Amino acid sequence: MYCYNLKISIFSKDTHLEEIIRSICPLEGFKHEIESSDIADISRLPENDILVWDLPGMPSALRENCKVNRALIFCADADSIKNFDMTELGATDDFWERPFHYDRIAIRFRHLLEKIKLAEDLYLSNTCLSAITDNIPDMLWIKTLDGTHTFVNQEFCSIVGKNKQDVTGRDHCYIWGVSPDDPNSGADICRQTEDAVIAKGHRMQFTEQVKGQKGMRQFITFKSPLYDRNHNVLGTVGYGHDITDLENMYAENKILLNSMPYAVLIRDKDGKILEVNPKFEETFNILKEDVIDTFYDDWAECTFLPERMVNKEGFKEAVTKSPNNNQKIMELRKDDICDFLGNVTGQICIFRDVTIERQLEAQIVQNANTDFLTGLYNRRYLYEYVQEHCTGKKLSLLSVDLDHFKNVNDTYGHQTGDEALMITSRLLQECFPNDLVVRMGGDEFLILRIGSCSIQELEQGAQTLLDKLCSTYAAAENLRMLSASVGITQSHDSQEDIDMLLKQSDIALYQAKKNGRGRCWVYDKEEG
Repeated sequence: MYCYNLKISIFSKDTHLEEIIRSICPLEGFKHEIESSDIADISRLPENDILVWDLPGMPSALRENCKVNRALIFCADADSIKNFDMTELGATDDFWERPFHYDRIAIRFRHLLEKIKLAEDLYLSNTCLSAITDNIPDMLWIKTLDGTHTFVNQEFCSIVGKNKQDVTGRDHCYIWGVSPDDPNSGADICRQTEDAVIAKGHRMQFTEQVKGQKGMRQFITFKSPLYDRNHNVLGTVGYGHDITDLENMYAENKILLNSMPYAVLIRDKDGKILEVNPKFEETFNILKEDVIDTFYDDWAECTFLPERMVNKEGFKEAVTKSPNNNQKIMELRKDDICDFLGNVTGQICIFRDVTIERQLEAQIVQNANTDFLTGLYNRRYLYEYVQEHCTGKKLSLLSVDLDHFKNVNDTYGHQTGDEALMITSRLLQECFPNDLVVRMGGDEFLILRIGSCSIQELEQGAQTLLDKLCSTYAAAENLRMLSASVGITQSHDSQEDIDMLLKQSDIALYQAKKNGRGRCWVYDKEEG
């Protein structure tokens, strides 16, 4: 989180000492700026974070010129160090004895760096703790086992009407200005709830009434036990939300939030999640405590697939990563939350499950574009597809028509006819897997190929289809009278109209039937 430039000065005639110090890598969050000199220069001492002094002098004199809370390493022989009084001994952070053991010096210097980092981390942690807790809009406190407050935040002080110095080290009755003998003071309730969380060993929620100088107040409190590293109980940590006035804006918004039929999430301007409603927990199968204080982008990345789309109403939609194909399509609506000055302080996100709607829409489109019996695309979709994908491209068309299909229907019934159509559709898709296969109506089918393709390739594909159809029909007793004819045409001009090509393929199909059926025929202008 921080990057500290550690200024290290070495005053020594021993050049190897500098080499050892330069060989030690900076710790995380630190950079080293190292300089050395063999001349004593007291005026440069205040600039240093770490001073290594290996020249004549006294530790106390050097300490007076160093920056406050900065490290001083004094180098001297063992006899000189033994003769220093307590003032001199206390002026340094470490003594390095001459003659130097460079391996030991490296270890001791590393320990000094770790000590400096620990102090910097502790300062940052305390600063962050104060900043975070003082920005919490509710009461926060830490108590020892005997009920003494050792830490409170600014909101706690505002509610009790005292400053931090006056509150720290005080008990419940003093802080709230009530008599210890008053049974309604709330002190007994506080002790009971704190004893309960210590006994349970985990966080618990309570509703507590406390008597103060401004009368009775009601709080929702959350309390947890506080342990040392040996898991001995030190005291408790408490969080209190004032719910005395149910007509305040927060309470109204909370009631509204929890009653909404959609999943709702509230985040601050930095993207941290502040609140979710019960519908949110239900929709995304997640507990509130697992998302509060996490960042929205991190949650969204884990919850949704990366692709996003914008629906016709202008709202984004995303698909959840739910397992077992139980995915949901969620519509997301976002609105800024502003303070009374118009500054954006956060955002409210509303998620609406539109899975069924999109499935129905897709089914409607599917029904409109496909043939109900065979599942192939229909004539209507053909024209849409050509308009969207075929402009300026070379097209090849194969019109397929079943021979003697009416006889099958008349002889064996429409159920057998439908079976023949479905068999034909399957074989068409097998033989032309990369082309658009369309049922034009009745027993008429069409194959559309986009891009350059020779007539020979089309004829080979058509003959393969006819052979498969013939062998398949022959294997079914009721379909043996069937065969198929194919008419082939190809555009020579990228601007040729699809209706003209359809007419040409029909002419070629007519010629195939005229010349004996069960064959393919290529369109010839002379025949048209």
